[in-house]
Amino acid sequence: ARTRLRSLLVPGLASLAVLVVLDPLRWLGPGVPALTDLPGHLLPIHILAEDLLPRGRIQGWSFDWFAGFPVYRYYFPLPGILTALLGEVVGLPLALRAMVGAPLVLLPWALWLFARAAGLDGPRTAGLVVVGASSVLMASHRIMGGNIASVVAGEFSYAWALLFLVLHLGLLGAESRSRRTAVWAGVALAAAVLSHVVPVMVAALGTAPLLLTRRLRGRILAAWALTGLLTAAWFLPMALSLDQVGSPRWAFAPGWNDLLPTELVLILPAALYGMWAFRRRAAAVALAAAAGGALVLAMVPQELVMRARPLPVWYLAVHMLAGAGTMHALSGAWPLRSGRTPVRVLGGLVAAGLWLVVVGVRGVDREHWAGVMDGLDARPGAAARAAVVARLQELPPGRVHWEEGPGLVHYGGTHGLGLIPYWTHHSTLSGLLRESAPLSEFLPVLDTELGEPGATFEYARQVPRATHDPAGAVPRLRMLGVRYLITHTDTAATLVAEVAGPPRVEAAGLRLFDLGPAALVEPLPCWRAPEADAPFREQAIAWFQAWEPGAPPLVDVSDGALPDPACDRVALNGDAARAGAGPDPSGAGPAGSAGPAAAAVAAEIEGDRIRITGARVGVPHLLRASYHTDWRAEGARGPYPASPWFMVVVPERPEVVLTFRAPPAQWVGRVLTAAGLILLGGLAVAGRRARGRRAG
Repeated sequence: ARTRLRSLLVPGLASLAVLVVLDPLRWLGPGVPALTDLPGHLLPIHILAEDLLPRGRIQGWSFDWFAGFPVYRYYFPLPGILTALLGEVVGLPLALRAMVGAPLVLLPWALWLFARAAGLDGPRTAGLVVVGASSVLMASHRIMGGNIASVVAGEFSYAWALLFLVLHLGLLGAESRSRRTAVWAGVALAAAVLSHVVPVMVAALGTAPLLLTRRLRGRILAAWALTGLLTAAWFLPMALSLDQVGSPRWAFAPGWNDLLPTELVLILPAALYGMWAFRRRAAAVALAAAAGGALVLAMVPQELVMRARPLPVWYLAVHMLAGAGTMHALSGAWPLRSGRTPVRVLGGLVAAGLWLVVVGVRGVDREHWAGVMDGLDARPGAAARAAVVARLQELPPGRVHWEEGPGLVHYGGTHGLGLIPYWTHHSTLSGLLRESAPLSEFLPVLDTELGEPGATFEYARQVPRATHDPAGAVPRLRMLGVRYLITHTDTAATLVAEVAGPPRVEAAGLRLFDLGPAALVEPLPCWRAPEADAPFREQAIAWFQAWEPGAPPLVDVSDGALPDPACDRVALNGDAARAGAGPDPSGAGPAGSAGPAAAAVAAEIEGDRIRITGARVGVPHLLRASYHTDWRAEGARGPYPASPWFMVVVPERPEVVLTFRAPPAQWVGRVLTAAGLILLGGLAVAGRRARGRRAG
């Protein structure tokens, strides 16, 4: 017991060091974090806690962002689930803060378990743990994942995936021949899959070479099979509907400074030595292969995932191998020659600490860390933001958008405003999980028209036809169903006021404008069919860039339900649209465009369904809600995708109900995951009985 306690000294001190760097009083302070993507994660977690988990689900639909998006269909649910559960005890803001730093604090323990599974002794374990844990202090990258700067930016799910990946690789290459090792390796890999898929792709490349080893082949295949079962409920519907994601069009390709930052150049020789010294240990081979796989994936051209995202696995592996290799090289030097365990452990800590100095760690940006963790309420414009939110709570429900630009930092950043659905009964046109919603691909046009002149709005399509024109953006916002607009610059406020009237709220630079009611559904007087030789989404984006009031939408109908009418500049919103006004406040649709019977059309959102009453039978109706293939209509044909990324239905009766339903792949995945959980429980019971028989 005393020896085991001494062995815990190294990861304990390393975790304490990381905790001190994180500044726990600030890290675990009150309120919602500010500035980066971190505050944006609060809304999906809130939806999990309040709606999905009580119904036994981890995926669903929400109208809070992007005119609707599938929650946790394309983002990784496990950190969100853990945060939601912890939030029941301490509240969601504090739970989010705890989940942000926890993987960094726990990483030394994962490294220690890896070293133990690999059969390393005290000094080599100390080197691997301390130098490996120092990778969280890297200052050469701020967004790719795995270090403090990245979790501050919002990439805490990636940090959890790295933690589980280390456990998985260690268990796969463990010297133990116990069958439980394969089970725990599968559980660790499943947790990594549900935290972030990029490190898992790297892990697959890293463990593939071990399939050539007869002793490990069965363990690897068993772990992969169990992982597939445990993750099927989330992974299957995600993988089979990737054609529905919003494409960020990542153009960033890693350069030499990304592949070999300064921190890595200094320790790479020690890492190469460590790889050679431990070449006979399966865990070290898996780690080295994973490092190589990360480099390979980073060089493969693609746009779905930022190409540099696999590199944190490379960084962490180099640090781990460098620490173990250094201590291996020094294993014959005093005081490591001493057989006394405390002296050996102390020697390992001293030598590893010297390596931290050699690496030249620059730490984290303390000012940025403080700005994020001090929270939204500590920003200079917090009172103005609170005034706008308080006024919105009093106003009728409506979709909200805001002027993007660097000036939003004063008020807590763009994702602080993205929490308007969290604080109020309003939805917003923009949000955090842009990959979940194709409508996000249209927003750079609005950002350019509304935003500060000269500001760069990436995310990352080029919008050459868009120019700075806040007044001209107002009709486009009305077409998108936006009722409330928030500006933060005098230029935008002045130009918007010319067409929208005076602001409802003006507080320390923030202005809130009411653009008029926008109907969720209205009869469609005119439409056009897309060209057959080009993808519909590409045509919809081009349509949106060139849009002018009155332009008929494109409707992608393949079953002949909508004949292409011979319309020439017939206004989508009738004469009101030509004048730049919003739809009829009654919600009945455009006056004069669909006849008197349109006055009775109304729509109501009920969770993940839309109920339309008073619909005109046989007349196409436009819904200003995002399209997805999993929407199903009762009492109507459709829905069909319509530009920009809305839906059109053709009612067959006056009442129509649209429901976002789980696809067949999700039901299959649920069955497989249930089977995996039953198998896991059966293995646990069988293992306990076997241990009881041996003890007896």
